[in-house]
Amino acid sequence: MCACPTTERNLGDGVLRADLLLAAGARLCVGTDSEVQLSPLEDVRQLEYHLRLAQEQRAILDPEQGGVGGLGAKLYAIASEGGMRSLGLGGGALRPGEPADFIAVDLDDPSVAGANREDLMANVAFSMERTAIRETWVRGEPLRLDFAGALPAFRAAMRRLWG
Repeated sequence: MCACPTTERNLGDGVLRADLLLAAGARLCVGTDSEVQLSPLEDVRQLEYHLRLAQEQRAILDPEQGGVGGLGAKLYAIASEGGMRSLGLGGGALRPGEPADFIAVDLDDPSVAGANREDLMANVAFSMERTAIRETWVRGEPLRLDFAGALPAFRAAMRRLWG
């Protein structure tokens, strides 16, 4: 199931009961169906935050009580492995035999600065911003994106959407 919490919040559609879905064995990923915001980490943290507001408690998606690090790892897996599975692809985690798709994070970025080994996954899941991502690899090859070259077409598409 693809959850779109940023879109649901924007449209006022309600809170996805990700806790019940996970308990029932559903596999989740996050996505978007709007141009409001595109941030898998923001969307995955909102799965937990929306439930916190609705149920007035914390760590709802961590019934095993693995602590904030365990919850961070679970949320990250929904964003990474869940996304790859939803597309019918392998990957989403660094394991032997899986595609080497990964990012390099600047640990001095203000959104994660000061994180240590024990709380890094929690910091990534709950506070890391896109500004912390320095490089991306797909199937072991560095991904080279030409944002400047893509900007004119993106700008034109956005004008059509907003127009």
